[in-house]
Order: sequence, then C-alpha cells, then structure tokens
Amino acid sequence: MRSPSYYTHYLVLAAHRLLNAMMEDQMREASEERARLEEVDHDTSTHFAEYLYGGDYNPAEALIILGQEEQEDEEEASCKGDRRAGKEVYLLPFK
Repeated sequence: MRSPSYYTHYLVLAAHRLLNAMMEDQMREASEERARLEEVDHDTSTHFAEYLYGGDYNPAEALIILGQEEQEDEEEASCKGDRRAGKEVYLLPFK
C-alpha cells in the first residue's frame, strides 16, 4: 500500500530549524525533496501540518476539523483493530 503524501509549502518547512536542515543540508531528504515521517497516522499528520502553519497547536481551537465521513472511517478502522500504524507520511515541499 502506498503511503499518503502531504504537501507543505517550502517556506513553511524552511521556517522550522530541523525541517529546514533536512531540506537544505546534504541529507537524503534534500536530494529527494521529501521528508519521511514513519508510523504517523492521518490525524497526527493533520495536527502537525496545523502546527507548522500556525506555530502552535491547540486541539480545542483546531483549524482543521475531521469531517463526519472521516470520523466514521476512523471509527470503523478502530473497530477492526486497524490503527494505521506503520504508515509513512511524506511532507513534500512546494517550490
């Protein structure tokens, strides 16, 4: 199964010291133009993107809310024991 990709603006990544180092230094992420975050589920990726863009994350004031359909899918996956563990998330910068 192919891992989901989440596209992030290059300047947003550059504003964060560690992500900027990954994308600018002579690291694999710089040559591949992608940063891989392993074992991160969809919700965590969404919250992480919100932190990257907003500089803070407060679940009570979340900007990105899961839609009803996504919540139902998540509940169904939980019932089946599928926690989406082991998935890789790619943050691919826009340039």
